[in-house]
This record gives sequence, structure tokens and C-alpha cells, in this order.
Amino acid sequence: MKNISQFFDVNLNIDNRFVAVLIIFLFNGIVKGQTTFTATEVMVTNSITAGGAIRGQCITANDTLRAKDDVVAEQDLKVAGDINVNGNINAGPTSIANLGAINASQNIKTQGAFIFNSPTNSSNPLGLKVFGSSNNVNTGDVIQIGNPTAAPPVILPCSLPNSNPWLSVNGLITSISANPINASLSMYTAPWNGSGYIEAEGTDNLGGLNTALLLNYFCGRDVLLCMNTGLSNGGGKVRVGNFLSATKHVEISNPTSPNSDPNNISLEISSVAGTGIKFNTYNNALPLISVNNSNFTNSPFTVLGDGRAYFGAKRVQSNHLHANSEFQFHGKIACKELVVIDPTKWADFVFDKNYELLPLNEVEAYYTKYKHLKDVPSEKEVKENGINSAEMDATLLQKIEELYLHMVQQNKRIEKLEAENKLLKQTK
Repeated sequence: MKNISQFFDVNLNIDNRFVAVLIIFLFNGIVKGQTTFTATEVMVTNSITAGGAIRGQCITANDTLRAKDDVVAEQDLKVAGDINVNGNINAGPTSIANLGAINASQNIKTQGAFIFNSPTNSSNPLGLKVFGSSNNVNTGDVIQIGNPTAAPPVILPCSLPNSNPWLSVNGLITSISANPINASLSMYTAPWNGSGYIEAEGTDNLGGLNTALLLNYFCGRDVLLCMNTGLSNGGGKVRVGNFLSATKHVEISNPTSPNSDPNNISLEISSVAGTGIKFNTYNNALPLISVNNSNFTNSPFTVLGDGRAYFGAKRVQSNHLHANSEFQFHGKIACKELVVIDPTKWADFVFDKNYELLPLNEVEAYYTKYKHLKDVPSEKEVKENGINSAEMDATLLQKIEELYLHMVQQNKRIEKLEAENKLLKQTK
């Protein structure tokens, strides 16, 4: 067909293939064709409908564009209404611009920008909406952006945004759940400070405000945050608000490769009011705090749920007299003061006038036979049962006070003998 340049004011119906090698094809009504429609530049103020493909250098329609085969535009493809295509949609290195809906049974391709703007007076102003072909969320259609085999974009310094991202969004990204749950997940950059935000909003299945942001909930993989510890700031901090909750385990540093920095502080808690550390337990027999060291069989420091504590790697034998002690120490204890509150006994009873002081000859007979003083435990008893410091202090004080009583009695005898001796000297 020869070159033509026409402007039509009525509808045009084409029963067979229409091919025009023309500069501009202008039509003010509706174009319908049963087979392929091809032109250099097509501009229609209403609908374009083809039973086959629609091909042109520039294709513009102010209403619906329909094709049972491919739509190919070497440059712009601009449609004010819907685009319904059973084949592919291909545009040149400029853009695809649309104000209505795009329905393609196969691929939508463009070498330039893909622009989709809802009209300002639209009752449902969506920028881009894709429906899956299946009700099963695991097999429904998806939107794929970028080349999955391409190398990742170059990461620029943290102070600058990436100038060549896979996906660039100027605004809010929101995923809205299906009915009856009214919840959404949104991601955006705040204009007031430039920080990135991820928000889980709405209600849960019971209508409560219990929606949460769950990371790797189903696959159970690790979530790594600020892991580039080679940076000058050590990789940054992960901050939480007033509450940090872990269902089972909180691990600081890698147990197989612990931090070897001598100046490192694994756990630092700062508090100016309230409680710095609080432990809740519901089992008295299980360890509330346990410090493990591979060089020891037992934990060198353990606190049980009922408050019992063990210091040192060794434990008192279970059949020992003091096996039920609240605190057990294996090793030296150094302190400036040690106060025993409310001891069970003290030795004031020695100075009671009815106290029976053991005569020295009986004292001698006792220690000669038993190799220790009366009321003082033997070496065998000390080794088996240990020493109760408060009781032992009271016992030793008892023996000291008994010594004072013996010394007072001896002093009285000496004074009596000296008086008698003086009197004998005076009578000579």
C-alpha cells in the first residue's frame, strides 16, 4: 500500500489486514479490525480493536486498546483507557504510559520507562495493580522486577543513596491483607529525617491490635543486623525501645569463636532508677544463672531458682551435714567485714553465778583422754562436718571466759597466801 496521511471523523471497520506505511494515521472515532493492524504512527481519540496484532512506531488511544495478539510500538505506547492484549506488549526505548487498566495474558516489555498513573478523579487511584491467576497464595502470579541473573548493584558509601538500584520507589510501599483481616505492611523513607521505616499496621484475626512484624517466621533462618563489624563504628547498634523479649535464648558473641578483644564488654546495663537486672523463674531447682567453663565439670557460678548459689567448681557432697546450705563457696573468701546476724548461742552464760566451772584437774583429765577441750569439736568432727563460725566463736569465747574465772580464783588464792605469809613474818 502506498503512503497515505488521513484523518477520519467516523468509525473505521477493517475486515482484513490493514497495513499503512504512513507518516500519521489520525482517527476521531473507533478503529476495529479482524486481523493485524499495522501503521507507522497511530493516533485514535477513542478505541482501537484488532482481531490480530497492533503494530506501529507510536500508538496512541484515548480509550481502550484491544488486541488478540501482540501490541508492538517502536517508541511510545500511550493509552488513556484499558489495555487488553492476549499476547505480548512491547514498547521501544521511550515509555509505556497508561491511565486505565493493563490486562496482558503474556508479557509486558519496555526498553524505557513504565508509567502508570490513575486519573485524579478516579474512585480507586491505584498506580499499579496485579491480580494472581490462582486463589492459592503459593501458586498465584507475582511481580518480578529486575534481572534475576544480573549482578547485584554496586553498594555506595552509606552517606549516599544508590544511584543504580534494582527498584526505586518515591513514596510508600504497602501490602494489604485480604478480608476479613484488616492489616497491612508498609515500607517508606521518612521525609522529616531520612530514616527508613517498616510498619505492620491494622488488626489481627480477632480484631485486636496484636499484629506484629515477623522476620523469617516460617523458614527459621538467621536475621543478621549490623553485622559488618569491620566498620569504624563496629557495625553500628541495634536499638530497641522500652522492652526486649526473647522466648528462649539470648546469645552474645559467637560461642565457637568468642570475641578476643580484651577491652570488649559483652553485656553492659546502665540504670539510674528501677531494677538493673531482674530474673523471673518458676522452678526452684533449675539454674537461674549459670556460668560455664570447659575446664570444669560443674559451673563455677550457679544461682538456683530458690536463691541457693554455688561459687566455685566443686560442690558439697549430698550426704554432708551442710549440703542444704543456701550459699556454697569453694575457695578463699576475702572481705573487709563479716557480720553474723542473730547467732544461735553466745558465752555470757559463763558468768552466771550458777555456772559450774570445771576444775582444772578435770580439765586436764578431759583433754588428756579426748585430745581436745570439752565442748570443742574434735579434729574428726571438724573434717566431717566443718566449722560453724558463729558457734565456734561462741565456744572459744566460752573457753576464754572460763580461763578468766580460773585466773580470778587463782589470784584470790595468791592474795590469801601472800596475806598469810606476811602475817607469819610479822609474828616472828
